[in-house]
Amino acid sequence: MRLTYPIAITSILIFLFSSAQARAHEIESQTTSGTGYLSEGLSYSGESKSEKGSGWWNWNLGYDYSVINVGSSTLSNGKSTGSDHTSAFSGGFGFSNQWEAGLDVSYSKTKEENLTSFGPAVKLGYTFHLSSHKDKKATKTPNKKADTGKYTDEDTDEDTDEGTDEGTDDFVPTLRFSVTGKSIGYTQTFAGASVRRNQGKPAKPTSGSQSIRQTEINFSTTLAAFSWVNLRLAYTRYSYNRNVPNYLALLDDPRALKNGAANFGSTLSGFSSHDIETTLSFHLPLDLDFDVTGSQSTSAADSSKTLTLGSTLTKTWGESWKTGVGYQQNRSTTDLQKLYSFTLSYEF
Repeated sequence: MRLTYPIAITSILIFLFSSAQARAHEIESQTTSGTGYLSEGLSYSGESKSEKGSGWWNWNLGYDYSVINVGSSTLSNGKSTGSDHTSAFSGGFGFSNQWEAGLDVSYSKTKEENLTSFGPAVKLGYTFHLSSHKDKKATKTPNKKADTGKYTDEDTDEDTDEGTDEGTDDFVPTLRFSVTGKSIGYTQTFAGASVRRNQGKPAKPTSGSQSIRQTEINFSTTLAAFSWVNLRLAYTRYSYNRNVPNYLALLDDPRALKNGAANFGSTLSGFSSHDIETTLSFHLPLDLDFDVTGSQSTSAADSSKTLTLGSTLTKTWGESWKTGVGYQQNRSTTDLQKLYSFTLSYEF
């Protein structure tokens, strides 16, 4: 399968590579599977020091392909289909020091639904260093693990000659706030659309289209008292420019709207009105990272709630390789879904 990314994002990456010294790049593959659900996500991310040494440029590119079983339906050409196949693309760039700012763009297409989505996301954040003790851990980019030792900032070496005993060096409290705004437009065209059979829903029209825009604002805060543990709390609020139940009525399955499948999120429902999420992350001995996540999503269509509980365990092998396994359970009033994931990444 040939993937084509936006020319603008490619140009930005060329500029970053030519104007700054590259420090870290990572390629990651994540496979997620469950009953009636399968996805494969590929992503590339990078980071480089700015020419003035005052911060870090970062960028990302991603592709995800997911298959969701939606039951029996028949296309206008007479062929039968029981699944939705979604391809999703994303890309963006940003800059961070104590401040953080970034811009991302996403696009997805579900061919059986004749459904596409497109829209930007803007992010702004700030990190408070709550300790006056200066060491390498406190001055590294917040996007990296605090104690990997791989991305030592040479500019801070003079601040680490004293006061770096193990007990003091481990206490590096930080408090990070961020806000993200996103606007995604979804458009469904009906020419060549499938016609439902025995699903208790009206058949799709044979011409025309329908659209809806989802506006999202996310607030999150991350508290890290020690280099080996941090706590993240997040709240997301969604709004729409038209009636959500009416829009969902002509979809085979509202899960087709969950185009960010590689994020290992809930796939039970379509549009939410608001989400609450908390994540506790541990960096353990033997280069192990363990995350525990709990979230609750409220549907904008019927106010039903979906509770998500999940965990991931990641192991770093040497300087470059990482493997990870994950489990997630999504529970609503009418359904229970279990998802399993495997992650493989290489850093260079």
